[in-house]
Amino acid sequence: MLDVHGLFELNKLKNLQMRSNRLTEIPDNISKLHSLQCLDCSLNEIRVINKLPSALHTFKLRAGQGPSLTINSNIGNTCRRMKHLDLSNNHIDSKNEAMDNEIGVLSTVSQMTKLTYLNVEGNDINTIPSTFSNLTNLKTCIMKNNNINAHSGVPLTSLPRIEHLDIDNNAFHSIFTISIKSMKYISARANCIVSLPERMAPEILEELYLDDNELNDISNVKFNSMAKLRVLSLRNNHLQTIPDSLGRVFNLETLDLEGQKLSRAVDLVTERFDSQKWKLLAQFLGIQTEAIDRERISVKDKLRTMVQAWSEKHQAPALIPMMKDKLVQALRVVGDAQLANDIEHISVQNWTL
Repeated sequence: MLDVHGLFELNKLKNLQMRSNRLTEIPDNISKLHSLQCLDCSLNEIRVINKLPSALHTFKLRAGQGPSLTINSNIGNTCRRMKHLDLSNNHIDSKNEAMDNEIGVLSTVSQMTKLTYLNVEGNDINTIPSTFSNLTNLKTCIMKNNNINAHSGVPLTSLPRIEHLDIDNNAFHSIFTISIKSMKYISARANCIVSLPERMAPEILEELYLDDNELNDISNVKFNSMAKLRVLSLRNNHLQTIPDSLGRVFNLETLDLEGQKLSRAVDLVTERFDSQKWKLLAQFLGIQTEAIDRERISVKDKLRTMVQAWSEKHQAPALIPMMKDKLVQALRVVGDAQLANDIEHISVQNWTL
């Protein structure tokens, strides 16, 4: 382990890099470095931070290799000049038992009102305190891979300058609070989001990622109001329709709909097609029937299983037109022209822009 105690007489030191040195602590004497502005202690084994220099504006402690990191709540008051803070992947709990009065790390951070960049990804944070709204200069906020739940009351609307928000892999049920006029990037992958607000993002939003959620209807969203939207990713949801407003986002360069199960078509075929003919339909759809036929389920369930298996083989957005045409053609060949017409009508209205 590197012995750093001899550094604390360097009164003019502004930048100190101590990455990957197996440090177990940041000595309290570091507060004597009154000119220190940038400090990087990433990839060490630090467990407790009691003091930091008051002049710091950049502090990085990424991916600590020890157990949970504890930060003294006084750090927030001491480091009011802090602009860039990276505490990612340190097992920090929002209510760390080692802290006085169960003050969480975000409550401590909330005192650093000059922050423009905050990264607390990969910790054990489960709540966002109301004091978080003090960070009115924050532009980038990365909170992915935590345990933030749907009732944390995220006061994002009080962050007027935020541009980049990443809350992937948490437990949010909605993002109704995201209506900030400065927002350019939102990533909320792998949450539990079931619906979206009508006007969920400002005109200047450029990238929106909502993969791996529980969305099944986004017809209310006025995508055409997002004039600068370039990237929209909705993969692995349960969408049955694509709103007309999405067809009027003329700057859109990337649209990812991979993984939609198109369950409405599956439901229609299961409900209305003659289940006794399921093998015949499977033949025209190119689906092997042996494994399904061996299952001890009803004929109707075999039909559903077969159509689901077929739809899951053709999930990519580029294949949707081919998928539609093949299903419609197969239904007509096996003698159900009315169902084929209905599927074709649904496809034209809802599966294409």
